[in-house]
Amino acid sequence: MLRSFTRIAFRLSGVRRQIANAIRLSPFTISATTLAMFSVPAARADDVAWRYAVPQDTTFAPAGQRILKLEGVIPAGVTSNVQPQGELKYTQIRYGSADSDRVAVMIDEHFRGFDLYVDSNRDRHISEHDKISGSGAARELQLSTQVVLPRGKVHEPRQVSLQFRQGRLLWQTLGYIEGRLDLGATEYPVRRIDMNGNGLFADLVDRIWIDLNEDHRWHAFSEQFAYRPVMRLAGQRYALASDLLGRSLSARRIDGLGQLRLELADRGMAERISDLSVILESRDGTIVHLEQLGTPTEVPVGEYRLPLPSINPRRVN
Repeated sequence: MLRSFTRIAFRLSGVRRQIANAIRLSPFTISATTLAMFSVPAARADDVAWRYAVPQDTTFAPAGQRILKLEGVIPAGVTSNVQPQGELKYTQIRYGSADSDRVAVMIDEHFRGFDLYVDSNRDRHISEHDKISGSGAARELQLSTQVVLPRGKVHEPRQVSLQFRQGRLLWQTLGYIEGRLDLGATEYPVRRIDMNGNGLFADLVDRIWIDLNEDHRWHAFSEQFAYRPVMRLAGQRYALASDLLGRSLSARRIDGLGQLRLELADRGMAERISDLSVILESRDGTIVHLEQLGTPTEVPVGEYRLPLPSINPRRVN
């Protein structure tokens, strides 16, 4: 049986608090269809450290890019004392979990090209100190991804590429997380790619490369997989346990599977929510990230708790 433990602490206000209260009382119907009721003992844990790397050779598995919408009005709550040389354009992004502090970005487009400013410390103020050096359409910077946990905010360093082309800003996390994954009899080299540009590596759109034949050539068609809580590898089904930041990854061979589906008990509440992100955690460390209502996700049979959902209310003019 799959269960959810819904002890949730909210520090919200206004419409967001109303939504939170509704979720606290009868938030979700987390339904599971059990496919099998027996399991295989877990494989031993992977003791090899995982590390973030940005190699000089960037031809391997380029990460996914996010297209950020630029606007001519500075975002609410953001200030700047930069003297513009041309036309100013702004955007902001949550680089990390869905409830992380936004990172403000400003582009000063002028006749010589453009200047790029990124609020790397997330203090909502853009100054000359936030200017990113470089020339050409692409610029790179060091930026920490942020994950909000019940115990506080956790940061992990990343390297980000921004490309300003034809009025569009493309955002990309460079490099990958690498280590070795123990599948019982063999440890395989692994690289993990951030495909949605949030600096995390356990989203359902992210990619995991496993060098199954250990030839160090990383074959795109046979050794690249979409990250899932349950994956079929080397002819067996495994439950993958990973934190969002990619600091760890282990595999447990399984035969018991179920499906999680996220639903709102009050269907009318859906009209008041623009973004909903739920991260479930099982007792054995399996992380399941749900962002779509009504879409089933295959997971190992077990017990899951709901630490903290991220809710953004829909703005009504």
